[in-house]
Amino acid sequence: MDHHSDMAIYVKVVATGGFSAAARDLKMTHSAISKRVKRLEERLKTQLIIRTTRGMTLTEAGEQYFHEAKRIIENIESLEDAVVNSSGTPRGQLRVSVSNAFGRQQIVPAVVDFMKLYPDVAVDLTLTDRVVLPPIGFLRHQISA
Repeated sequence: MDHHSDMAIYVKVVATGGFSAAARDLKMTHSAISKRVKRLEERLKTQLIIRTTRGMTLTEAGEQYFHEAKRIIENIESLEDAVVNSSGTPRGQLRVSVSNAFGRQQIVPAVVDFMKLYPDVAVDLTLTDRVVLPPIGFLRHQISA
């Protein structure tokens, strides 16, 4: 019983506008996507999508199912993100750019200890003696914050 993933596949098909686009996004075959949507329709005992050689159209039930299923999928993703982030453990990427001398003496030992404490953080350390400016998007974000 894989109801959640059948629902998610259906939402992806509708959101992307077709079976082929959904298959590419989900890294599945077109036929696998089609079979999963067909299985969903059989389980619901109603047609959700009218398929033609020119494309697809949602039935009234398909439209209603899409909107509710999309909301449910978004809620599941939100819940999972909240649980993952509730651990309080830092994760993600940390970029640090410092001068060679200071970096070797002070930062490298600290980064080694930091990486032991927080293995889910990828550290991108650049040791250089040139001036490094933050990306433009970073500056825009900081100014508007």
